[in-house]
Amino acid sequence: MGIVFSLGNVGFLVAAITAGRLAARLGVGWTLIGSAALTGWPLLLVPAAPDSQPIPFLVSALVLASFGGVTYNVTGISLMQAITPSRLLGRMNASRRFVVWGVIPFGGLAGGVLGTTIGLRPTLWIAAIGTTVAFLPLLFSPLRSVVRTPEPLEE
Repeated sequence: MGIVFSLGNVGFLVAAITAGRLAARLGVGWTLIGSAALTGWPLLLVPAAPDSQPIPFLVSALVLASFGGVTYNVTGISLMQAITPSRLLGRMNASRRFVVWGVIPFGGLAGGVLGTTIGLRPTLWIAAIGTTVAFLPLLFSPLRSVVRTPEPLEE
């Protein structure tokens, strides 16, 4: 597992280096949509991994999903910070973290219940499919028209 995570974390590093340039080239909106889409489908490789040779599947899933996730976070948080007045940055960040991190216990509980009742692999399929389609609200939102991160608001 250490090798899988070490190799899989290459996606984190590459995304941290390239996210800004990617957003400049594709536009902020399409970078957010594309990176959200990229974060989901590679996770289908996790339950698809054969018992005999899972490592290539797991490493590929982690490299691609971590690249998408970090690119999404760097681009999205940069946009949120730029369009939020300075006096509200703390509230915006706290609210975002509350929503994002606040649902994790519910996901853990649901995963535990599903894993116990239907098994691990079917639960992983459900989670991977759910993550794969999670970008669709972004795709159909006005986010598509955001080309660049605006200059931070001055107060």
